[in-house]
Amino acid sequence: MAGYLTPEQYQDLLKEVEQGQSSLGVSRNLARQFFSNVGHRNIRDMTGISMRGRKTTVVALLFFALGLAALCLGLIAETFLLQLIHTTYNANDMLCEQIELEQHAA
Repeated sequence: MAGYLTPEQYQDLLKEVEQGQSSLGVSRNLARQFFSNVGHRNIRDMTGISMRGRKTTVVALLFFALGLAALCLGLIAETFLLQLIHTTYNANDMLCEQIELEQHAA
């Protein structure tokens, strides 16, 4: 069950963080979900702090990562197809040479 801080507990925690006695962190997964699912206007309305730049950066990097993954898959497919074509042509050349040798031997 999730527990929430009372306003007094929050103020105490905030003082400890400012004094360096405590630290406050968020897991990557939770941060990713937060930036993906919560609109920047909702964040600004609730906290008074605009997260537009940070959210834009996170979303842009997510799309960049997806683009890099797609590029890698494309390069893998290209390499595989080029290798397949090269192997096919080599096999075809060897077959033609074998047929020519058999015709000359006959």
